[in-house]
Amino acid sequence: MGYQFAHIYTYSGSGGKEGKFKVSGCLGEAFRDEGYTKHIEKPDKNVGLLYGDREALEKSIKDYQKDFRDPRGHKLRKDGKCLLAGVFSWPPGTTKDDFVTGNVYLKSWLLKEYGASLRCVLTHEDEPFQRGSHKDTPHYHTHFFAVPEASQDIKELHQGLKAKKEARTAGRGILEQDKAYKWAMGDWQDKIHRELGVQLGFERARPEALREKRLSRREQKIIEKAEENARQIEVSAKEAEAQSVSVLQTAEMRLAVVEKREAAITAREKTLKEIAADFERVMGITPKEVAELKTKYDKWTPADLEQTARYMRQSGAANYGEYRKIMENKKEQQQNRGIKR
Repeated sequence: MGYQFAHIYTYSGSGGKEGKFKVSGCLGEAFRDEGYTKHIEKPDKNVGLLYGDREALEKSIKDYQKDFRDPRGHKLRKDGKCLLAGVFSWPPGTTKDDFVTGNVYLKSWLLKEYGASLRCVLTHEDEPFQRGSHKDTPHYHTHFFAVPEASQDIKELHQGLKAKKEARTAGRGILEQDKAYKWAMGDWQDKIHRELGVQLGFERARPEALREKRLSRREQKIIEKAEENARQIEVSAKEAEAQSVSVLQTAEMRLAVVEKREAAITAREKTLKEIAADFERVMGITPKEVAELKTKYDKWTPADLEQTARYMRQSGAANYGEYRKIMENKKEQQQNRGIKR
């Protein structure tokens, strides 16, 4: 049918240093409370209760937090573990009938394993597989919750933590304690397969050819860092692209303004040349006179040229030479009147 997948965790009221293993978060996700199901596309609040209920579960947790005493008589700390939660994930291809029948065996095994400490068992059917040939088919889960009696340490319910505690009490080092934890959890998986998995048709583990290499913490950190760097590079590239587009647009706008100004200057020069040519042709200005007035022409505007042409017509001069003489005579007369005064 498939391979077995079972995990257990312990939770506290505060959730520890980072708040990851908090009782409220565990129960919120299990009972599909709002704000705890962002990872589920269509959460179903109607969880399938197989044993116990939420009210009795929460009461047992509060009672344990209030009544627990260690061998020295100390109360449970705020970050003291007070709930053991586990999950069985059913393999791809599990039918609804297989799930229902399997939970009968599972519930019986849990009662035998945890006894009076077992407080609640429920099922989830709202988390489909996300990839592979079974994508969008139901991925069935069965969750269970256990709370020890007030006189019992919760580590007694968790095989790994119990073995680690015994190793520490025996004076063994941290590495030996971790090894004891792993061996104990491996024995727990063997026990599940022997007493439950065989009946359900589960394999103990995935075939070696299908197993994924488990990365060390250091390897995971390296990969995470590389992925973060890749994201930052992508963001920087997008920002640089947006900035270059903005600069290009600004440059194009400025170029359009410059081209418009150049076109206006070119048109103005063309108009000046045309008026000057007409002026030269109509008023009889000689090439020599044009050369003399070249500097002035370059500075004249069309209005200046038109005004001069109008003055020449009003003076009655036949050409520009006569007009100059008339203007010079007027200037001399004005100067003489000024001297006489």
